[in-house]
Amino acid sequence: MHIPVLFYFHGYVKRDPLDYTPLFARMLLAILINAILSVGLFLLAGPSLHFRTTTVLIVMAVVNSLLYGPLNILLRKCSSLVTALLVFAPFFLYDLYQENHFRQSSALHPACWEYDGHFIFAALQPPVLRLLLIFALYALIFGVLSIWLYRIAARLLFGKKEDITEPDERAYKLFFSEARSSENIPKPRRDFAFLALRILGSFYLFYLLVLIIGVLGEHAWPGQVQQLIKMTYANPALAINTYFKIILMTTLAFVAAYNKSLRYHCSLALFAGHSVSTVYALVFHYCRALQASDPTNFLLTSAITDGALLVLFVWMAIAYKKAAAIHAAARDLPINFSVPLTLVKYLYTGMSVLFMLFCAAIVLIRLKASPDGGIGAVYGAPDPMVGNTVTLYATLAVLCIFLINKEALRNHFFNALVIPLLAGGSIAVLWLITGDLNGGVFITTRSGAGVQVNWYFPLFALVHALLATLMIRIRKMYYDIDYTTNTLSPSSAINVMALSNAFFSSDNQQQASDLELVDKYAGGIKGRKRGLLNLPFALFENVLNLVYGIRPCFSSMQRDEQRYYLSRYFFRNEWQRKRAFIPPLAELAYQIGLSLNSIIMFANFSTINVRNAMGYVPVNARDRTQGDMPAYPPPHESIARLPHDEKDPANFKPAGIAEKEEVAPRVTTPVKEEKLPQEVDYFIVGSGAGGAVAAYRLACTVANPGSILLLERGTRYQPLQDFQDTEIEMMKKVYKEGGLQQTKTFSMTLLQGECVGGTTVVNNAVCFTIPNTIREIWQQQYDIDLSGLDMEYQQIAAELSIKPLEANGVNREVAARFSQAVERYNRTAADKLITTFPVLVNHLHTMGDGNWNLGNKRMRKRSMLETYIPWAESRGVKVIPNMTAVQFIEDPAQPGRAGEVIVRADNGNLQRVKVRKAVIVAGGVISSSHFLMRSGVKNENIGKRLSCNFALPVAFEFDRPVRAYDGDQITMAAMDSKGRAIFETYFNPPASFGLSSIPFFFDRRDAITGRYCYYLNLGALIGSSAGGEVLKKADLINGQAFVWQLGEEDISKIKFAIEKLIELGRFGGAVKAVIPTKPGIEIDLTNEDEVDRFIGQLSGFPVRMKDLPVSTAHPQGGNLMAGSQSPHRTQRVVDESFCLEGYNNVFVADASLFPVSITVNPQWTIMALSSLACKQIVSRFK
Repeated sequence: MHIPVLFYFHGYVKRDPLDYTPLFARMLLAILINAILSVGLFLLAGPSLHFRTTTVLIVMAVVNSLLYGPLNILLRKCSSLVTALLVFAPFFLYDLYQENHFRQSSALHPACWEYDGHFIFAALQPPVLRLLLIFALYALIFGVLSIWLYRIAARLLFGKKEDITEPDERAYKLFFSEARSSENIPKPRRDFAFLALRILGSFYLFYLLVLIIGVLGEHAWPGQVQQLIKMTYANPALAINTYFKIILMTTLAFVAAYNKSLRYHCSLALFAGHSVSTVYALVFHYCRALQASDPTNFLLTSAITDGALLVLFVWMAIAYKKAAAIHAAARDLPINFSVPLTLVKYLYTGMSVLFMLFCAAIVLIRLKASPDGGIGAVYGAPDPMVGNTVTLYATLAVLCIFLINKEALRNHFFNALVIPLLAGGSIAVLWLITGDLNGGVFITTRSGAGVQVNWYFPLFALVHALLATLMIRIRKMYYDIDYTTNTLSPSSAINVMALSNAFFSSDNQQQASDLELVDKYAGGIKGRKRGLLNLPFALFENVLNLVYGIRPCFSSMQRDEQRYYLSRYFFRNEWQRKRAFIPPLAELAYQIGLSLNSIIMFANFSTINVRNAMGYVPVNARDRTQGDMPAYPPPHESIARLPHDEKDPANFKPAGIAEKEEVAPRVTTPVKEEKLPQEVDYFIVGSGAGGAVAAYRLACTVANPGSILLLERGTRYQPLQDFQDTEIEMMKKVYKEGGLQQTKTFSMTLLQGECVGGTTVVNNAVCFTIPNTIREIWQQQYDIDLSGLDMEYQQIAAELSIKPLEANGVNREVAARFSQAVERYNRTAADKLITTFPVLVNHLHTMGDGNWNLGNKRMRKRSMLETYIPWAESRGVKVIPNMTAVQFIEDPAQPGRAGEVIVRADNGNLQRVKVRKAVIVAGGVISSSHFLMRSGVKNENIGKRLSCNFALPVAFEFDRPVRAYDGDQITMAAMDSKGRAIFETYFNPPASFGLSSIPFFFDRRDAITGRYCYYLNLGALIGSSAGGEVLKKADLINGQAFVWQLGEEDISKIKFAIEKLIELGRFGGAVKAVIPTKPGIEIDLTNEDEVDRFIGQLSGFPVRMKDLPVSTAHPQGGNLMAGSQSPHRTQRVVDESFCLEGYNNVFVADASLFPVSITVNPQWTIMALSSLACKQIVSRFK
């Protein structure tokens, strides 16, 4: 039998029988084993361990079994030190409290348990050592041995099982090999100064930890520590200042360690603070007339230690002065340049003066005031703590002096200033409250008397809170005004700029541009994601740096430290995360890292200078696009030149190109916005392919089109004035949740438009009819009558000008490469690819701008916004944007009939709209399912059997420029004859290319972006099985999320698609392939052995969702449609007449009714089915 490992320092990666044990059985095993261990331990220790009452014994056993049992199961993959520490810490601290307050004192009540002289370790002194050993052993039993026993029991009870869906470490490392996937960021050189500063900071942290634990009492500690704790808490007012003096010194030491350019200023501040401390200690130690309160000679020890450190700080200040030049004061900037800058200078000037006055006042009070009461008692004793307080304020004063004129230092030292102020004030109030509950807060004077000075604590808190609030508010004003941030907090803004520099070595101008775009993006998103975007940046800046290595704020590290920190903790591969000290935390860090990287890259690659460096030429700067029609097919030959003077022809559009039909501006320019009516005949939810067609078809058929309401949650945009070519700007405008709509586990991204016109506004306008194999499945297995579908296809094709993409949209280099690839593939392949050269597209005289995913700025695509919606409006249909259909209400007088729809405006106002005839649900797969769920429809099938077309783009590098960005994004297609996948040419502008096709973060990414013009995507569209589900319960992060699970057939198709894409790339002449897996894979296509090796490893590798960049813009299913004779009738939500099961006037007319994925772009089929649905609706309500 395989014996589990007992103790492991890193995450547990061996075979774990608990993984294959049912959850309930796991928990029960843990509870029972911990209960048995508790009984056995208490019986063994019984003669020498005495519990005050039986209840105490029972409570301990319950805690061991019912708390630590399940907790161990949840954390079993973590280091044994983690589970042991969770047991050790609370018991040790509680018993330390008992030792100090019951066993070592004359307390009226005994401790909860007592040890007699025969108990193990009973004779050890001091008591704290005894307790350490006792509870270390206790922690090993209940935090280490217990988990080992769980695994043994699970192995015996549930047998041996192998998880063939998970790769072992060897297979994983072979597939994601170093040569294919690694990005090794070297560890920064750590010099003597770094080591000295880390040791100093660590010593201060240890000192602080001892003082914090010392709050529980001093009696159990050895003599010197006991006196230190007693002296510290003799005066709680000064103990608070001592805490934050230690934290300030620790912060400065760690900032200096991780940033050489800040060592000069940190050393000066540390020198100033330690100089004051040394002078104060020496004066009060040797001047007997001052009657120093220092029974342990702590002042002398402090003076010697601090004096020695002064030499170190002087050396560092001299050694690193040149490195500090980048933080020099801006001499040419007038003080009144901006209001916030002026206020900041005045603030730091005032604070430096105030802190120096604090120092002088404290010393004066110590010398002159009576120590027996009032302020004299507060600052009268003990002298080492008075010295700490003077040191704290002196150091803060020096920092403020630095910040008066040195704007570049302010971000780095802001936390060092504000934390002692804000946290110190908060702890003072808390101390006063808890003290009052325990009889009051007493200060021990120099004479040994105890006095209360309760007024001091709220005053201290008020002064410090005011200073902290001023700093916070003025900094917020500075970023709001000078950086024009409206959404991100200052911490988040600083982190954005720091990440921009860490990833891309951005200069100050580029960092500011990236910040502006991220801020606008976060502020422009509708829904829950808007506020949540602040969280990861602030968390990354101020919290995770403490978790991983106790580092300073991310923005205060130098760049090589930042990159090493990112690589080591946030971009680890799966097995590195499994081996982490706390694997769940490593997974969270990985998700945060991916999110931050995506947002920063998206912003960075959307800026003009970065795009220019990549070789991208904006649409309006290309030589072929200067007229109303392109001069020739893409790619462009050069950048259009600028005119020299007023006579230069380059001032004007070129003449001589024949005029062609263009969409009139009035078509997309509304002159008013309709008011929400109180009642309508037809209520249509959603304005995408299904809803817009339904509105137009009904308007053409019914007697009163003015009683049709089309409701859309998104905004109505006018392409000529609202759309632009900046990717991040358009993503926030027209995509649902800014393009961040993900599964509950962040394993899949779903891209959907959220604006009037829906996804048709942002798709690539590619049109396919339903494949014959899928048509047969729908008809034969689901009893759906599709006899009228072809006629609807034809009518829609005529209305939307669906035809082969014109030559002006097809990049000639792309076409040549793909045609060559398919032709060579088909020479030898048994299953030939069926070509569509070029694809069918709903368009009107394309420009080939390559930006159709960003909307329809030039109105060459025939989306719903330019066609069915204005056509329906012209007949009287009311189109109302920015309103959400919450739910329909069943008519109590007519069961099975929707009588009203509740509508919510963006301001939260709710209104009811009476429906006289029918509700047509066409909000898309996710929204339609949620609408039906919220409406209380009693059908457990709603939201089930979600399917889609997986999009898998592989980027191929060629040996000569392709400039694939010029030309429409999808132009050529080839379908597998067995329907397993459809292969398409595909490309994106820089930012979207980075998100979809670059799975790297450092040098590999830089190499790819430097060759952007040489890349082309060949993508696979893979029809999925019905493995998804829309969740009704709201998720804390993702709102009403959905989940997805890959099926075996999906995995087989994905492997097939990747293999065929690699073959097509090679046949097309590519030299490198970049597969956007996690981690990414680069393959040298000129190395046949490596290609064959990869294909062989792929066939045997258990691909999972976590390995893939799974995304789709084609969600389907969720509200399954089936006829009365279908074997799937019990699973249906919608019947063969498009009517919601159990209702007679609620219809569904979008992709959510698809029974299975159609494997191709579904928009043409959605529109055709919506037309069929309208015929059913009209016939029912004649």
